[in-house]
Amino acid sequence: MTYATFYLLIGHKWGCVIILSCSLCVAAMPLLMRWKKSAELAGNFLALTLTLGFTGLCCCEGGLNGHAIAWLVTVPLCALLLAGRKSAQWWAVISFSAASVIAGIDLAGIKLPVTYAPEWHSVVSSAGYLGLILFLFILGLIFEVGRARAFTKCRMRWRNWRLPTGGWCI
Repeated sequence: MTYATFYLLIGHKWGCVIILSCSLCVAAMPLLMRWKKSAELAGNFLALTLTLGFTGLCCCEGGLNGHAIAWLVTVPLCALLLAGRKSAQWWAVISFSAASVIAGIDLAGIKLPVTYAPEWHSVVSSAGYLGLILFLFILGLIFEVGRARAFTKCRMRWRNWRLPTGGWCI
């Protein structure tokens, strides 16, 4: 919501619409999970939302000259954590393809528009890249907390089995 508000304040209407649309889709994920009882489906829906959102932002923030293309890297990682390895492989291909199309457009000499005032470019790029760093850190933290819990649970389970000296729970 912070990005949507910021985009609205600087007159970046397309960015605001894309961010709000994606936010609504992400907010609908718990309902989708309860309705279909599938974390994999919800993970794939999130990956679709991210891919469409970041590709859309590329198309209205200057393509390769904007920050949104860097966010496409998050799609396969989110898919891996939420939908599994097979889905993540497909989303890696899809996000790579989306980025390739954006790059191909630029290489063909077609410049995608920037739909906000040029004086905001440094602020928009800074917010985008700094947000990406925070997002990936939080995602890594969530993964690490889950891994540590699983390792502790595994160790506690094996503690009762009297592992030989030097034994590890892997």
